Amino acid sequence: YWVFFLLAASYTPLTIFVPLALRRIYDLDPLWIGYISTVFSLCWAVGSLVTSGWRGSLARVACAGGLAVAAAATLVLSQTFSTGSIALITVLICIAGLGIGITNVHIISWSLAAADRDQAQITASAMPAMRSVGIAYGAALAGLVANATGLDQSTSPEIVRHSLSWVFGFTALFPLLGSLAIIHMYRLKPGVQV
Repeated sequence: YWVFFLLAASYTPLTIFVPLALRRIYDLDPLWIGYISTVFSLCWAVGSLVTSGWRGSLARVACAGGLAVAAAATLVLSQTFSTGSIALITVLICIAGLGIGITNVHIISWSLAAADRDQAQITASAMPAMRSVGIAYGAALAGLVANATGLDQSTSPEIVRHSLSWVFGFTALFPLLGSLAIIHMYRLKPGVQV
């Protein structure tokens, strides 16, 4: 359940604060912000589709590695808003989306395969519930970091730049912890075949 929680907490701050940064720091029109935000979803879908047929050890590496890639992209994003181009930010958003998508498809399959027969229905229904909780906590914690670093006082480009470097640096912990949780989960149930 922790993985679903951390997966959702990983992408929620990106979907909330990247549009703010693109508007306030780069003065992009809302239409372009929408296009760039769509890149995340498209890359998520591509990551899921491309790796959905992977099995065995390749699937295990992809599952844990996807969130590790998302953590790295988010961490680099935290340092990019001050000097990076819109193209670089878009690439980083794409990489984060690919990582989330790669993990997403495999964690769902693994969780259903790992569940005991009498727990399969509970497991299936708990997945979206844990995602919802992860979305709420991801947004709340990122908001706390944003407010603590000055975003509650102003949305000037300087404040947004400073605050979002902290928000995305903090947010990078979620996919990193999720990746570690996946590795631990594989150790708890090593014989699960997907």
